Amino acid sequence: MTYTQVRSIREIDEARWDAVTGDYLHMSHRWLRATEACQRFYKPCYLLLENKDGPYAAVLVNTSTAYQKKFGWLGWLYHRFNLVVRSPFSAMCSVLVKPGVCLDDVMPEMNAALNDLSRQEKRLLITVGNVNTADLPSWQKGGFQATPKAGVNMIDLPTTYEEYLAALPKKQQRELRRIYKRAADFDIHIEAGPLGNDSADVYALLCEVFVKHGLSPHEIPFTTQFLDALSAELPDEVSLIRGYAGDKLVGVSFHLLDGPRLLVPLVGLHYEIARPSLLYFVLMNEAIRWGIEHGYQQIDIGMTNEREKRKQGFHLEERWVCHRAHIQPLNWAIKLASNLAQNNVALPPKLAKSKE
Repeated sequence: MTYTQVRSIREIDEARWDAVTGDYLHMSHRWLRATEACQRFYKPCYLLLENKDGPYAAVLVNTSTAYQKKFGWLGWLYHRFNLVVRSPFSAMCSVLVKPGVCLDDVMPEMNAALNDLSRQEKRLLITVGNVNTADLPSWQKGGFQATPKAGVNMIDLPTTYEEYLAALPKKQQRELRRIYKRAADFDIHIEAGPLGNDSADVYALLCEVFVKHGLSPHEIPFTTQFLDALSAELPDEVSLIRGYAGDKLVGVSFHLLDGPRLLVPLVGLHYEIARPSLLYFVLMNEAIRWGIEHGYQQIDIGMTNEREKRKQGFHLEERWVCHRAHIQPLNWAIKLASNLAQNNVALPPKLAKSKE
């Protein structure tokens, strides 16, 4: 086994990288080129593991030590001594193995490569984000301790929008009619289409959401080049649903077209109009309608507003954070902290039942 370690995705041949990651847009060479061009607080490192048969595993690590000031000294400690394995704008794990390869089989080599990187970066901990429940045993066998985190809101799509509506409880059908009636009172109309010439307006709406949630403008995770970078690298794999009040753009949902999956990682809103018009909920439902009409099988719409998304048919898919140190005494401390966390955080129903 050999592995390649580089600090820019452009230093790895696209065909070699995508031989492992090509089925997942969030780890594709073209997506990572775009994020490198526009991401703040981002110092990526890419690991590509290969043997005589070619590449078989790919890992993306963010080595940046930047953190949001609202997290104070705990945020500083976390980022200064922690090596974070995570992909930007994704609720999926940034460790992928080639189809047909078992994660258990590559874990020793992957652990060795991550240990090398953590020593280079002078980090004590390695954290792997967004691990799904199916892969969790492999990480635990590899020496990682797991703690539950917020799940991802998912929905499996039927073949028609009428089937989707019929499957909703009567109460939620009435609520959906009320939402659209309120939107009509504000002259809200919806248009779906590709990235266009309104990048500045779309960017401003995305930023307004981040600021509303407590970030200062310079802490927003992407620059003004965000949409231009995506347009250059993924012109056919990004779509927007725009909400207008009259002729004014007041909301947008951002879609990544990922094979059979529709990913909705970002929403932009002008709150002065979006809040009273219930535009956020309209955009959510229009994503479902658009996904069904275009033959998508599933939508991933992020980790927030679980209660409201459940009303429109979404369910939570479990996610875990896995931690490991390459210094054994720290692993004992991590195990203790993990056990305490699991005793104080509600487990997903399946796992809670199996624990009883």
